[in-house]
Amino acid sequence: MIDANQCWNVPRDPDEANRDPRVSAQPVAVAAETDSISVAPVPDAMSVPRRAFSLMLAGVFFTLGLLGALLPLLPATPFLLLTSYFLARSSPRLQAALLRSRFVGPILVDWESRGGIRQHVRIKSIVIVLLAVALTIYWSGASLPIGLATIGLASIGILVILRLPAVREA
Repeated sequence: MIDANQCWNVPRDPDEANRDPRVSAQPVAVAAETDSISVAPVPDAMSVPRRAFSLMLAGVFFTLGLLGALLPLLPATPFLLLTSYFLARSSPRLQAALLRSRFVGPILVDWESRGGIRQHVRIKSIVIVLLAVALTIYWSGASLPIGLATIGLASIGILVILRLPAVREA
């Protein structure tokens, strides 16, 4: 498993980043076939309003991602990928924390470094969607058209999950 510190060149000393405002994280691209690490260029200076806007968007997308994990028709993964994208550009420290997260960190690291998801993640995602849809239809007492629409939308979500590139287990 790739450590979050391998994905981002984040200063080890948190005070180091606070002392020098020009210090910024450089995202690291990991090539799947060679496992080589290269540093992608990131502008050193981001304006304060732009950084604040990126942090705000990261917060909005993170909230939507959490809601997506709980609600059957709202996808979590795209919102968490957007969270990662905006944190990478505005707060390397928060990005590293997101990548170290027990729940979403390994999935995001696999997606960013290898361009796909593991088979067990795919299976868990499909099971969660099916369970959430079944419980939603059962507890809500939805009419037949609403139940069929829910099943149809969930089927689209499952097809998207099935079409995601697979990553082989390490």
